[in-house]
Amino acid sequence: LAYRYYNTDWNRIFGVYGSYDYTQTDNNGFRQLGFGIESLGLIVDFRGNLYLPNIYEVRGPLANQFVGHNLIINRAEVAMTGGDLELGVNLPVIQNMRSRVFVGGYFYDGHGTGNTSGWKLRGEAELNRTAWVDVAIQDDNLFGRTVSFGLSMRYAHRFLPPFRQAEQTMDHKFFRERTANSDVNISDRLTDPINRTRFIVLTSDAGTIATDTGGTPLNFLHVQNGFAGTGTIENPYGTLTAALADAAAPTSIIYTPHGGTFVENVNLVAGATVLSNGPAQTVTTQIGDQQLPFSGSVSGLTGLPSIVGNVTLADDSTFSGFDVTGGMTATAVNNFLVETSQVNNPAGDAIVVADVDTGEFRNLQVSSAAGRGLLINNSAPILSDITVTSATDDGIEINTIATDRVLALNNFNISGVAGQGIDANVTGAGMLDLSLTGTT
Repeated sequence: LAYRYYNTDWNRIFGVYGSYDYTQTDNNGFRQLGFGIESLGLIVDFRGNLYLPNIYEVRGPLANQFVGHNLIINRAEVAMTGGDLELGVNLPVIQNMRSRVFVGGYFYDGHGTGNTSGWKLRGEAELNRTAWVDVAIQDDNLFGRTVSFGLSMRYAHRFLPPFRQAEQTMDHKFFRERTANSDVNISDRLTDPINRTRFIVLTSDAGTIATDTGGTPLNFLHVQNGFAGTGTIENPYGTLTAALADAAAPTSIIYTPHGGTFVENVNLVAGATVLSNGPAQTVTTQIGDQQLPFSGSVSGLTGLPSIVGNVTLADDSTFSGFDVTGGMTATAVNNFLVETSQVNNPAGDAIVVADVDTGEFRNLQVSSAAGRGLLINNSAPILSDITVTSATDDGIEINTIATDRVLALNNFNISGVAGQGIDANVTGAGMLDLSLTGTT
């Protein structure tokens, strides 16, 4: 929206204008208001612009990203607030072509991501009020030196019969006079294109390295089929076993960003976290829980990355998001978590837990072609949201011997078993307090 006024006494045009801009990136949409003033003359032109992005949409979030062994969080695209000024000189008219050169400067505020200021040179040629060609070069410490080219085309004609002509002609606003005074009168410039930055200037916030709540950077060891690297996202390990052998494994998150099938026995080490990209995986950081890149590729328990081999749990370990064809064992270990996985053992009991005081199994699908779904010996793990789809023996067998145990089965679903669904036994001096909630 613009207003221009031609002062005939001064032979100068004065203008004000406002604008609304919208820029859509691959990830975010940004809006801004623009305001400008200008003064166009026979010899000298001047204009200034102000760009004000929506204060509530200045930052557009970007997905978390891995770099090396680190997770980068709090990344964003940032709409910059700024303005520009330019002063120009009209050159002599040659063959009905007007040309101008401008010099100017600009400043943009990155809202916490840094500011930038720079200079700009621009040349403009107007060809018979039909085409405007624009070439500009600018330089600053953020975007560097850039060159741009622009072309504007316009087709103007008078209304012809049977359309009615306006009582007062508008020719002077669109067409140059064909008189000796044509190079002096500038009224036709009332319809010059408005020169302003027509897109929203964006910069990026590179984000920060994710740390735990104590400030220690989270360390990731990546695993991908076909590699034999050092565990970075750019050069991952080729097997879970290789990652678990890394000296940093006890305090690291071992992650399969692109899924895969791993034919190996997996022996967790104390403190290790092993995650696949199947379910949506989150980690706790200095700014709260953050989802890992590439995770959430599947919904439910179908289509998870797979392990063909046995899995052995360890103290303080986490195992999440795999389809295991083999057995899972936890013997005399505590404070572990197994979640959102399938365990299908064709050669024996699917899950065997022995002498465990604290540990948790949740959101699992379990089957055995040659044994029990779960065998719980002298243990009291937390068991919830577990489905036993088939077993050639009991769905779950619980044995308590000398130690008192409290065990709860929450949301257990057992079907397709050859033995008993739940087989609870006390064979020693210990007592078993067994509760069932939502179990069928």
